[in-house]
Amino acid sequence: MFDVLLRAYQAALDIMSPGAKRKDEYNPRRKVVEKAGYLDYFVSSSRYPQYYIGHGIGFKPNGHLLIGPQDETILKPNMVTA
Repeated sequence: MFDVLLRAYQAALDIMSPGAKRKDEYNPRRKVVEKAGYLDYFVSSSRYPQYYIGHGIGFKPNGHLLIGPQDETILKPNMVTA
């Protein structure tokens, strides 16, 4: 599983730069996870009834920034994700 998640993060690295939207990094990550057969093991939330594939790290556990297909959050310098 670790290698799948690592490949998913690597697939999104080119997109993850200041000014990009969080939703833009979702599809490359999802494709890697789906191709590996693990998509059904990812979680959803009330904010994202579809799958989300990561989250921000900040002042609250799991942050409020869920990386999902509808997330319009603009990436800023020094943002951290998991």
